[in-house]
Amino acid sequence: MLEARLFGEGSNAVVLTHMYPANQSSWFSYARRLQSEGYMVLTFNFRGFGKSQGKKDIALAPRDLKGALRFMASKGAAKIAVVGASMGGTAALVTASDHPVAAVASLSAPDEFEGLDAVSAVQKVTSPMLFVAATGDGQAANDAERLYRSSGDPAAGLELVPGEAHGTQLLDGDSGKKVRPLVEKFLKESFA
Repeated sequence: MLEARLFGEGSNAVVLTHMYPANQSSWFSYARRLQSEGYMVLTFNFRGFGKSQGKKDIALAPRDLKGALRFMASKGAAKIAVVGASMGGTAALVTASDHPVAAVASLSAPDEFEGLDAVSAVQKVTSPMLFVAATGDGQAANDAERLYRSSGDPAAGLELVPGEAHGTQLLDGDSGKKVRPLVEKFLKESFA
């Protein structure tokens, strides 16, 4: 059993996946914002995080995410996008490679993380993709560029913003002034 929190209702849904070693609470503020935009939003803890059962096993994160996607479909979601932060972004890309979603956005996602290989995965993703990282977040910026190039999708988006923010921190402060509208525009266009 995974601990989760559902915000709002509607046929267009967004699942937010957390970074390591954080948990779903890092998304609560942004989940409320997306709810106010009319989306049904789900945050959850991967196995072993927060009150989710099981032992931490990052390699199984895509299985947890697929369970979250099935849950959202059972709640009436016709289209579901995934926005993932850091490890959660890597898991989102790997999941989208064999489980169609409306769109997938990664914030500071590593190209590889404890058994998850997003470089190979992005080549199989058919959904719209957005890669975001801060220029001062060294490896994350490099990985965002590598994932973007590896996708081979000219329609994919890549946005490198000033600063050193990582994952959900990109939604706060000065970087948030650019990243929040960017992600929201991407979601709106993907659901259109």
